[in-house]
Amino acid sequence: MMARFRETSDPADQEEIIRSLAHREESEGRKLLLEAALGDGTPEVRMAALEALAEAPREEDLVAVVAALDSPEAGVKDAGIWLLGNLRTEKSLPLWRQVLASPSPDLVMIGFEALAQAPEPLQVEVARSGLSSPQPWIVEHALVVLGGIVSKPAVEALIPAVDHSVSGDLAKDGLLYLLGESFETSAEAGAWWRANESRLDADLQPSETPPRVP
Repeated sequence: MMARFRETSDPADQEEIIRSLAHREESEGRKLLLEAALGDGTPEVRMAALEALAEAPREEDLVAVVAALDSPEAGVKDAGIWLLGNLRTEKSLPLWRQVLASPSPDLVMIGFEALAQAPEPLQVEVARSGLSSPQPWIVEHALVVLGGIVSKPAVEALIPAVDHSVSGDLAKDGLLYLLGESFETSAEAGAWWRANESRLDADLQPSETPPRVP
């Protein structure tokens, strides 16, 4: 299969070979997918390789995401972000931050859509990064993500955002959903949380071990 891929110069043939390798776990097949994702083939071939990698992602695929984000082709970038959303590793955090810092609103929005595929603890850490964005709309999307995650880290990220001048109402809505309580200030929310955290501990356990952030 690898020999056939390298021998043909027809992008359509290359794309067909790449798509036939989706779901394949053998090392030679994955090696070819990574090679195609990192190579200088047509955008369609690179996109097909990234999409195939996303079917059964591994940590080693991070290099393909890095290369995709550096591509001038929007479709390749998008496919790289969807692969990123399927990777279940804390090592992906710098790439998520790169996506949220992109000057392209379309790229950031695709990032938020792909983030929904990631483990909840990783979603929390990425959304925390979004809260520090200078763009109010990114902060708002990050708060929406946090408001839908039933976990202590999500609550603790929402509390200081209650005082945010632009999107504090979203933080309040998130806390109302997670805690069943309404707060006007972060101080009020923090005091309530400190008094009730132990009582709610069992209800707010994350579904997976949170990623360790260096």
